[in-house]
Amino acid sequence: MTPKQRYEKDLQRTDFYSDEAQAHAVEALDNLYHQWIEYLNQPVVRPSVWQKLLGKKTHVSQPPKGLYMWGG
Repeated sequence: MTPKQRYEKDLQRTDFYSDEAQAHAVEALDNLYHQWIEYLNQPVVRPSVWQKLLGKKTHVSQPPKGLYMWGG
């Protein structure tokens, strides 16, 4: 279940209220969630022996950046 799906499910409860700031936070978390899924599903790139000997670098993607959240 994605963060957005969980939030939408929680909104159906009687003790849970919709909030614009929460909706924006959930959207950001959902985007980050999908970035991590995409990152983790990438094939692992291992340099060949020749690439190691010649010093060629293989492209390794950087992990997604996180979120800083605050509130009160």
